[in-house]
Amino acid sequence: MDYTVKLAYQSNYWYNDGLAKAQVRDMSGAITSLRKSLQYNRANIDARNLLGLVYFEMGETVQAFSEWVMSTNI
Repeated sequence: MDYTVKLAYQSNYWYNDGLAKAQVRDMSGAITSLRKSLQYNRANIDARNLLGLVYFEMGETVQAFSEWVMSTNI
């Protein structure tokens, strides 16, 4: 298996973990998982959008908008 494919799988694993945590309203756990997802693949647009949504739900609008702006520029 290619190195880049493994990185994509790891990024998707942490994205799915963050999504599951966000669905049960574990926002701090979701942020941790989504940040790990972005460490493996900075171009994971879904992870960036979800991270922006989690920040917005927590009231961190500036961080939310910065994540959304980064996702639109990718």
